[in-house]
This record gives sequence, structure tokens and C-alpha cells, in this order.
Amino acid sequence: MLRGLAILNLCITATLLSYGQGDKSSIARGGVTGFVSKEDGQPANGAQVCTEIQSGDSKTINCKWPVGADGRFTIDQLPPGTYQIFAVNEDAGYSIETQGSGQRVTITPTQLWKDIVIRMRQPGGIVSGSVTDGLTGKPIRYAHVFYSGLDCESNGSIYRMKDSGTFDLTVPPSCDLVLMARARGYRGWVFTDPSQSSRPVLNLAAGQRKEVHIRLEPLQTVSPSQ
Repeated sequence: MLRGLAILNLCITATLLSYGQGDKSSIARGGVTGFVSKEDGQPANGAQVCTEIQSGDSKTINCKWPVGADGRFTIDQLPPGTYQIFAVNEDAGYSIETQGSGQRVTITPTQLWKDIVIRMRQPGGIVSGSVTDGLTGKPIRYAHVFYSGLDCESNGSIYRMKDSGTFDLTVPPSCDLVLMARARGYRGWVFTDPSQSSRPVLNLAAGQRKEVHIRLEPLQTVSPSQ
């Protein structure tokens, strides 16, 4: 009887060990290494590398892997799967909108590591500015600054300002855009170039920065007694 129990215990232990080893192999992780250059071929120091995963109609984008001074990067701990890999530098106009849908890379259990070269595409223009109350001058943090392309199919926006009421918004280059802003309790605002006030459009070259300070006028309420 005791011998039978000992054999049974050995069989259970062997099964558990085999199952554990199978688990480890099924969650083996790899990664991607490589070099990132700007459109002129120089190392894209200061950029960040992103992974994009498509699941049905939704996308998950993660940008957290830094590019070194030599242009090299390493993404580790990636489970097997298919990823789109690209690089961004929002401060310089290399946004997700201009750089997204990058190289398709597939990690498999038999090939856990890949080495690639990413060449960043042309950056967008950058609109930097602030949104403040037209009467008090105080920052409006929950303003909505957005644009719509007139001669290109492009739309973009930012919904929340920084604590100081400032923002940075990347826009497509060489495209006539209508730039607008709004916030609850305020009148809407539309960008107008003083040099051509009859044509309220914004057009920036690649990498060009435009500073815009938006003052929103509060809506005037009228009491029922008036």
C-alpha cells in the first residue's frame, strides 16, 4: 500500500514539473533591438520607440523605450506576437500621427529577437501656446484646441492643457488648417493670421513652430429681470 502511494506521489510530482516547464516555455519573451534615424539619416537622439498592437478594431500604443545618443534602442520582455514598431519625438514634431503604423515585426517562440532600422518620416508643424480667460488672464486647463484640414484629410486635438494653461499640438505640414479652441462657458475661437485676416487658415512647414496665445471670452449671461 505504501509503495503504491509513493509511486502515485512520484507520478503527480513529475506531472506538475512537466506542466510548470510547459508554462515557462509558453510565456517565453523576447524583444526588438535596432537603430533609429531622422529623415536626414542622423541618429534620432531623444526619440522614443513605440509598439502598436492591433486587436480587432482597437489599437494599443506604448511609447516608453528611449533612443540613445548613438541612435540605438532595445525593447525587451515582449511576448510572442505581431507588433508595429515606430519612433516619436513630440517636442520636435515627430508625433504618433506623422510616424505611426511603422514596421511590422513578428516575435515567435523560435525567433524571440529581431534587429531593425527605423527611419523617421517628415515631422509635422508644432503649434505651441496657451489658453487663458480673456477677462482675468487665468489659465483655462480644460480647453479643447483642435484643427481640421482644408486641403488634406487630417484632424487632431488636445483636450487638457498643462497646469500653466499651455499646450503643444503637432499638425500636418504644408496643409491649410482651420485651428479652433473652445471651453465650457466661453465663446469659441478661430485662428486668424493678421496678415491675411480674410483667410483664417494656418499652414506650417515640416518642423516649423508657431506660437499662439488664445484668450477666450466668457459668455455673457443676462438675468431674466433685464
